[in-house]
Amino acid sequence: GGNMHGTFTLDSYTGKLYLAKPLDFESTSLYRLNVTASDHGTPPLSTVIPFEINVLDSNDNPPTFPPGDTVKQITEGVGLNTVIATVTATDPDSGSNGDIRYSIASQVPQGDQFAVDATTGEVMTNAVIDREFASTFDITVRATDQAIPASERRHAFKTITVIVSDVNDNNPLFVSPDAVAIVPSASNGDVVLNVVAEDPDEGTNGEVRYTETSGNVNQFDISQTTGAVTLAQALNPSQTFYTLVVTATDQGPGRRSSTSEITFFVASTSNNGPAFSRSSYSGNVRENQPVGTSVTSVRASYPDGHSATIEYYITSIRSGANSVGRYFAIGRTTGRITTGVELDREEGYDSFTLEVYVVDKSSSTPRTRATQVTITLEDENDNAPLFDADYRDVTVPEDLPSGGLVTTVVANDADVGSNAVILYSIVSGDDGKFRVDSDTGEIRTTGLLNREQSPTHSITVQASDGQQASTIDVNIALTDVNDNAPQFLRPVYSFDIREDAAMNSEVDFVSATDADEGSNA
Repeated sequence: GGNMHGTFTLDSYTGKLYLAKPLDFESTSLYRLNVTASDHGTPPLSTVIPFEINVLDSNDNPPTFPPGDTVKQITEGVGLNTVIATVTATDPDSGSNGDIRYSIASQVPQGDQFAVDATTGEVMTNAVIDREFASTFDITVRATDQAIPASERRHAFKTITVIVSDVNDNNPLFVSPDAVAIVPSASNGDVVLNVVAEDPDEGTNGEVRYTETSGNVNQFDISQTTGAVTLAQALNPSQTFYTLVVTATDQGPGRRSSTSEITFFVASTSNNGPAFSRSSYSGNVRENQPVGTSVTSVRASYPDGHSATIEYYITSIRSGANSVGRYFAIGRTTGRITTGVELDREEGYDSFTLEVYVVDKSSSTPRTRATQVTITLEDENDNAPLFDADYRDVTVPEDLPSGGLVTTVVANDADVGSNAVILYSIVSGDDGKFRVDSDTGEIRTTGLLNREQSPTHSITVQASDGQQASTIDVNIALTDVNDNAPQFLRPVYSFDIREDAAMNSEVDFVSATDADEGSNA
């Protein structure tokens, strides 16, 4: 373009060319001017020289995504590297200023289930997708231009909501006890156990039905829908033990099922069974130990020393007021208590109370006794501190004083005690302008800021418990304050005016610039 919009002005005496209006590479990247030099002779002579001005791009535009929500649906168990969406951002800047790279800014719930191709914007699965872990994911993709230096790079964000549909990939899991003490006075129709099997699948995939498969099926009835086991006939006075094999089947495609053998025994009213060696027992076990890890042992015998065939049964496992699953098992003849599952203290349970029975199998009449076992679940440092997001955008004024508070980042660690002591540090992007309090996570300035020199800053803060760590990117944008005076483009202006020029006629114009922005400029 030429100079039709008055973008440039020329000093007619010195020949110096000045910028009169701001340039915008995106609207005009090349100006072709004709500069005329003329004398004042008679006749006046002149010459014209063409003059080209190439405008260099500055990174004055952030990437932008198309507006609107992006919602995708996938099926759990979909293969790795399956593309679920493609995001595309545009940037009108040129060169590296308009070259866009994509990254995952955050995922809720946190994890590594998804990744994005840095150049194509294809969002794909990066790990096994399990609906039972999360039925919905919110993935925030960051588009970043590649301006140099990196502190000048600009960003845009796009959130993709991923809905995970269920498949019938879980068997029902029995959580009710596999041993039950029946009071001798129980009669027909009395409920002696509520069988519970849980299926984490959705809808009919997780709808469970119960049936008797084998054992003393004539002695008991079971509700197909509730799992309530009732006595179908009177107890046999000469029989102490009964068994019942129950099958739990879901109603989804493929009808997945599990079976459990349940032992029923008649408890003695006089508590006349073998005596335990202690009035109560206790034990400790660390979380995450493999199934079958030994916790403690119980032992019972008759005080007079006579021999008997005895067996041990766990009839109840509770944590506080809650009945929990089959977290522990007991050796029928040894009394050794072991873990029945891999325990996780962060599930909310840190202690358990077990009701353990000893039964004299060699007696013709019920001879039983019960005791309590308390088990404490000890913590391991198996959780990293986690921030509530992977990034944070913060805006502060450029005249924030030295030591001024920028923001506070807080991470939480699900562990306890020394395993949950968190220390904060800046691990990247530190240009000496900021510091973080290692204990509180407060981010403060170390000196004065200047928007005109660096309008944005980005630092990465790490939260560490000494063994595990996570990070958060803190993007700091500075808002302008009116701290710069306007500057004229020339130190001296001079003009030629005809002596007969009319009042208010245009002589020329002067121009000034201001490094501030908005109304401050």
